Amino acid sequence: MWQKMCRRHATSYNYPPLPLKPASSSQKSSQKSSQKIIELIKENAGITTQQMADNLGISRRAVAKAIAKLQAEDRIRRIGPDKGGHWELVKDE
Repeated sequence: MWQKMCRRHATSYNYPPLPLKPASSSQKSSQKSSQKIIELIKENAGITTQQMADNLGISRRAVAKAIAKLQAEDRIRRIGPDKGGHWELVKDE
């Protein structure tokens, strides 16, 4: 008897598919952020990710993601430890 009272009937709805968006603005903004990070490193190789975030007006996590992407593309490299190290540009486009 309990099973009959708790049984729910699922109703499925046929919604139209959501339209696909063109190249997202977040993709464009990440490219801009990456370029700005490179410019900041040119100005000050010893800059921290927190200083970059404050300068760009984005979160430290967003800076870390952009840096990881730049490092994967072999455009920048970290020399030395987190404290006392510096950034080095590998490829400058």
